[in-house]
Amino acid sequence: MVEQDNLTIYAIMIPMQQKKWKPKKLLRLMRDAQERIVQSEEKQIVLHPDIAEFLNLEKEEIPDIFFFLSTKILGLQKTPFDSVVLLLGKDMFPELQMRYFAEMMQPFFSRMNHLTILYEADEEEQDRWQEAIEDYTDAFYYEYGLMAQIFGTKERDSQSGYKRYGRENTQRNGERTFFIDYGYAGAIPFRMMRDGDTYLDVAASGKKEMLLKRKCAEVSYLSPLKYLDTTVKSGYDKLVHLCK
Repeated sequence: MVEQDNLTIYAIMIPMQQKKWKPKKLLRLMRDAQERIVQSEEKQIVLHPDIAEFLNLEKEEIPDIFFFLSTKILGLQKTPFDSVVLLLGKDMFPELQMRYFAEMMQPFFSRMNHLTILYEADEEEQDRWQEAIEDYTDAFYYEYGLMAQIFGTKERDSQSGYKRYGRENTQRNGERTFFIDYGYAGAIPFRMMRDGDTYLDVAASGKKEMLLKRKCAEVSYLSPLKYLDTTVKSGYDKLVHLCK
């Protein structure tokens, strides 16, 4: 058990994968453990992606705890940022993603100079997505004077503005960009990135982490899952030190 940032985290450890491990048995043992250890009605279970893959479980929506932890992570950042690029995912309603974003970024809107929003949507849903996003970006403009550039699948593919923005963005001096990814299904906008930028992967995709580290090593990668891993490891190391 680790207590940090008003959170109580229980880490249920399992042995290294064995040849005799059977997914159904492992899942049953994990459920038994969490029922025995975590009694709170407000508990939220986060399954590590490697375990989910071994158990052959379908991908679920981003856990609410990941949005909460992302707010914590954002507040811990010491490097100020001027621009934000929001990458919306396809597996959640745009209204919900924009609400989470508005709540997360509320303390930072007054210092932001640029906001770019990228999203992927099917052709028949383009108008709905655009309208849902603009409901929030209009409010950002009236309340904070923050203008947003919005690029959906149609705009990105048919216009050169997306590419122009990418080139211009790399030429700004002294500014830092904060990328917030809610499970974006499109190509990662590497051309927008510069050394010193930060990428917050709320959906905690292992593939994106590897890709970013390979192609943009100078961009700081953050995710709620890494936050949990670090917190649990820190608590484990402290326990080991006390036992010596």
